[in-house]
Parts: sequence; C-alpha cells; structure tokens
Amino acid sequence: ISPGIRFRLGSSYHDYLEEFYRGKGIFAAQTGFYAAVRATRFLIIQPELLYETKGSEYPEGNFRTHSLTVPLNLLISSPDRGGSGVMTFLQIGGYYSRHFTGKAGGSTIDFTTEYDNQEYGITYGFGFQVMRFQYGLYFQRALSGIYRDQDQKVIHDHVYFQMGFAF
Repeated sequence: ISPGIRFRLGSSYHDYLEEFYRGKGIFAAQTGFYAAVRATRFLIIQPELLYETKGSEYPEGNFRTHSLTVPLNLLISSPDRGGSGVMTFLQIGGYYSRHFTGKAGGSTIDFTTEYDNQEYGITYGFGFQVMRFQYGLYFQRALSGIYRDQDQKVIHDHVYFQMGFAF
C-alpha cells in the first residue's frame, strides 16, 4: 500500500440533459488523500478521500457546492520495468459526494427541499507516474441530478489536471 496526497484543479459545469444546454464552467478543485494498492502487475486499486468545490455559472450567478468526495478507481498500469519508477496508466471508477454547504446566486443552497445533498457518478482518466509524483487528466460525470425533483435532469460534469505525491 502506497498512501499519498492528491490535488486536482480544473473546471466544472452543469449539463442540462433535456434542454440541450450546458452551463458555463467555473473553477473546481479537489484535495485530500489516496492509497494505491497494487492488486496485480498491471492493476492498482486507488481509493481516495477528498474535499471538493465545484459548480457552474447560471443566469442568477454562480452555483457552487462544497463536498466530501470519495472516488474509487481502478488503474490499468504499465509495469515498472527495471525499477525505473516510471509508469503510465488508464483509470476508471466511480465516486460518491456528500455536499455539506453551497451557494446559488449568493444565497445558501437549500439541501432539504430543493437540491440533493448527495451525488454519485463515474470517473475516468489517464496519466503517468515518475518516481513518487503522479500527473494526469481526470474526468468526473455525475449520474445523479443536482435537484431532489428527478424530473429536472441537471448533472455536474468536471475535468481536472491531477497531481499526486506518494509517501
């Protein structure tokens, strides 16, 4: 097991699935801890525990949430030939987020009646690791909507540049 710290910086936006509209992207970030567990020569299981802030621009201003996010990824990696400390990887997995606060157009988000405080979705990406440093592109796409009313199909979409350091 190799524990480490993770930083992701990027952009997020809302995808209005039934309106053929996409909200304007705003700054998004994740930071926290991860563990890399090598299952086989080519497979690594990588759970994470992260603080995340994300959202989208919409007509009344910015929509931004603050969340605790737990991704679980499977990395398909190249073998480290000769112990050089260099590998490439593809990753795929899922995530769960619990939103604990946020603002929509300057007002506090109501997670009890209008907005859902939970989110889940898929993750995928690619990257490389050199010695103890990991870099890559990472994508998250929600499968659950932002509203409690399931008739309104609006989901989060994110793209991040990721950096990590294994202890």
